[in-house]
Amino acid sequence: MPFEDLNGPVPTMIEDYLKVHYGETWMQIPAPDNQDGHNVVINLNVPYKQFKDDYVNYLPKDALKKYQEFHQIRVNNHNIRQKYNKGLYKLNA
Repeated sequence: MPFEDLNGPVPTMIEDYLKVHYGETWMQIPAPDNQDGHNVVINLNVPYKQFKDDYVNYLPKDALKKYQEFHQIRVNNHNIRQKYNKGLYKLNA
């Protein structure tokens, strides 16, 4: 989808996307002592492309590759769980 002067990926199966990133309990709010915080940088006067280009320069050279590999493992694990669950649904039916 378009965002400023860029086109970016937007998940179509949002529930699956959230399960991959946050686990099966993504809709449950964790106890306060179990919640993760997020560092947020907001500057509405800087275009996203410039912010992204500047930010990438601060990442270790192999960080993006490691994240992509880690993300692919999570997606693969999610897909395996989905196939397993579909099999269980069929057996129960």
